[in-house]
Amino acid sequence: MTLSELSTINLPIEIEENRLNTIIEKNFKPVNIGPKDRVTGVNISGEGKRVHLKLKLEGRYDGLVNVHFTPVIDNESKEVKVTELDIQLESSGILSTGLNWVLQSFIKTKIEELVQNQVDKNLKKVISQYLSKNHELPLPDDLQAQIRIEDARLHRLEFLEGTLYLNVEAHGKLKLRSKPK
Repeated sequence: MTLSELSTINLPIEIEENRLNTIIEKNFKPVNIGPKDRVTGVNISGEGKRVHLKLKLEGRYDGLVNVHFTPVIDNESKEVKVTELDIQLESSGILSTGLNWVLQSFIKTKIEELVQNQVDKNLKKVISQYLSKNHELPLPDDLQAQIRIEDARLHRLEFLEGTLYLNVEAHGKLKLRSKPK
């Protein structure tokens, strides 16, 4: 099978927050953020370019943590940088009373590291799942599209009215052919 020269495909992607959270819940595994603390759940939403995460934390602090940040995508290095990070502890417990500000600071630092690493790692994972693999799409009249994505660039990440909008520019090889009978 030979494929064409590189083609550019612009893919607008729309994912409702509810669907996005279902996917996250299905694939999420608890993450340790220290010897005694771990994140056991994540819920995502957003407004405009700001991403809002609600993290369920267990350990020395049992409760919810609200994380707000603006992701900046570097398409050259394929990294996501978390900027304008704001972390707020919610619920009751020793940390929320302000009695243990050193521990609270430690938890916030670990969450900042976690968010930066997980956002970056998961974007790379999604990209690698689709890059350098052949994808086949059935078309009407017994035609078939074969696509092999070589590179992808994210140009928009924005939440509007409960929906995540992404604009992805994919570079790859595209071939249309009739299905063998």
